[in-house]
Amino acid sequence: MIYPHISGISPVHGAPPHFIQGPGTWGYCRGYVPLLTDVACRKAKAAEKPAKIADSHGLFLYVTPAGLKSWRMKYRYGGKEKLLTFGKYPQIPLTEARRLRDEAQAMLRDGRDPSIEKKQRKAERATRTSNTFEEWAGRWHASAKKHWTPRYADQVLGRLERDAYPSIGQVPIADVTVPMVLELLQRVEARGAIEGAHRLRQHMSDIFLSAIAAGVAQTDPATGVKRALQRFTHNRRPAARSIAEARHVLQTIEQQEAHWSTLLASRLLALTAARPGVVRLAEEKEFEDLDGASPI
Repeated sequence: MIYPHISGISPVHGAPPHFIQGPGTWGYCRGYVPLLTDVACRKAKAAEKPAKIADSHGLFLYVTPAGLKSWRMKYRYGGKEKLLTFGKYPQIPLTEARRLRDEAQAMLRDGRDPSIEKKQRKAERATRTSNTFEEWAGRWHASAKKHWTPRYADQVLGRLERDAYPSIGQVPIADVTVPMVLELLQRVEARGAIEGAHRLRQHMSDIFLSAIAAGVAQTDPATGVKRALQRFTHNRRPAARSIAEARHVLQTIEQQEAHWSTLLASRLLALTAARPGVVRLAEEKEFEDLDGASPI
């Protein structure tokens, strides 16, 4: 029998019997629950066999023969005895171990298994850590670029690598906030790239939407910053509507130090009135009778 005045434990009326193990001593107590102290935890010695030093409500300090100490809790769920590990001592002090025990008991009262809850939280943390903004953006880009030209795909990736990744690349995509997105876009605006900021915001919004669809994120913070950005208006491109104006445009272009293919493309545009994209992507087989009187 271990008495309160000897062991320092407090009486708990109606409590079930508990085994109490002190340094080198086993005791049996009915109606009393042992309460550990931090001093007792520090002084707990290693033995030939693992030792279990009880606290209360299933919590105990587990000491290995090598002297390693960890907090564990015994409980019953679904009629089966189970064990829950909280972590090492002294990294987790006595007060924190008791708080974790109380949380576990609250789960049990709600009909939840604390061991399963712990595994679920661990899996969620692993998922969040593995789904950083940069990693998810890379997946999105790899999928989307199949529908883009190589040049545009490089432009999109360049914007992300230059302006987004340094700020939020290693942040879990689910943790990226509106202020984070706004701050990095405002830095892009600060160097005068107003249109670039808007284009980057759209790319980021697409990335967040793909993460939401996969269940990795819950919100799209890039949408929330749209109205906070500086307004961007496209420059007007007035048409040359007279022969004199058209000649002036062509002469100005011919005087530019451009690549010969660019100058020839400009002349072809003037002769055919085709769209720039059509001319740029034209293939040799699309031209007929170039040396004849009526080339097509």
